[in-house]
Amino acid sequence: MTISPDPIETPAPVVPPMPRPAAPQRTTSKWRGLIAGIGAALLVICCLGLLAIWVGSESGGSAFLVGLALAIVPVPLYTLLAVWMDRFEPEPAWMLIGAFIWGGVVATAVSAILNTAGGLAVALMLGDVAGEMFSAVMSAPFVEETTKGLALLILFLWKKDEFDNIVDGVLYAAMLGLGFAMIENVIYYGRAYYEEGFSGSMTLFVLRGLITSSLHPLCTSMTGVGLGWARQTTRGWVKVVAPLGGYFLAMTLHGLWNLSATLGAWPIAYIFVLLPTLLGTLILVWVHQSREGKIVRQYLTPEMENGLLNPGAFEEMYSLKVRGKALWKILFSEGLKAWQKRMKLHQMGGELAFHRWRVARGVVKNDETAAAKAIDLQQNMLLLQ
Repeated sequence: MTISPDPIETPAPVVPPMPRPAAPQRTTSKWRGLIAGIGAALLVICCLGLLAIWVGSESGGSAFLVGLALAIVPVPLYTLLAVWMDRFEPEPAWMLIGAFIWGGVVATAVSAILNTAGGLAVALMLGDVAGEMFSAVMSAPFVEETTKGLALLILFLWKKDEFDNIVDGVLYAAMLGLGFAMIENVIYYGRAYYEEGFSGSMTLFVLRGLITSSLHPLCTSMTGVGLGWARQTTRGWVKVVAPLGGYFLAMTLHGLWNLSATLGAWPIAYIFVLLPTLLGTLILVWVHQSREGKIVRQYLTPEMENGLLNPGAFEEMYSLKVRGKALWKILFSEGLKAWQKRMKLHQMGGELAFHRWRVARGVVKNDETAAAKAIDLQQNMLLLQ
């Protein structure tokens, strides 16, 4: 099924030429950011401590260290791939880190408690086999996709200016899934090391860390696609049906995979379910990346017309191909500092374009606050050139 986004029909706003401004004032508190960072770090340390106690008591301290090391290895690569999807208007790092921590701490903790309790309850009534089947096929898909989906819903309702479309939904979902998968893999790799030694943990790493590593990010991405579609559409019924449909699709995909793994038929599910869904999601992201480029081009046209952006810099804003070539040239000819400055210009331009797009669609009120934000972004762009 192909999702056809609404056409970009709103004309770009007319923006008068700007005088050269003074340096914009910072609105973000450094202390608040520092405190939040320290709090997040302490939360992660506490989580890892509890995880070490759990895995260590079950399989030993060395099993925990091996499991943690193997679980961490693919995370930087997958994080870079996820962030690569969202280059026109990069999302704040603290939101991506927050999504990762929610997936690794909140979602895993709640899921471990509820899945274990549900499995035990069914086992007492129907036997151990029924309890394991219920926990894997019924409880895990529902509980895990609900706890991860709840974080997506919070971001969707709370940060309207940072959750614009399908690409953003997939990005946040990927970070949630990566966090969940990393902590879950620590447990599985630790058990494999305890039972079969390092070769056993490496075999499981190839299966879970490389071949099927996309499972959790992909399942949660279905909910992200639904919420992203709801954000970018103007149709009322889609705003309701898309998130619910994405959520149920996430649970269904997760349940089918767990069922196939329980029955020993995971290669079939991998080839005929997981891979096609992954390919379809990547194609969907690529299509909407192209749409994002059109939005940037439309809503930054006034900046080229009034001279804030020269034609070359304007083309870099909406064409990733042109942008990539320009960034490589700047990096090797002008150095890292100039490269960082141009990257910041691209970020400010993307934020300005999508801010105007939100205002035009009524996602953000067209009031003095919105106008002040647009001016602030313009000032930053001017100072970066």
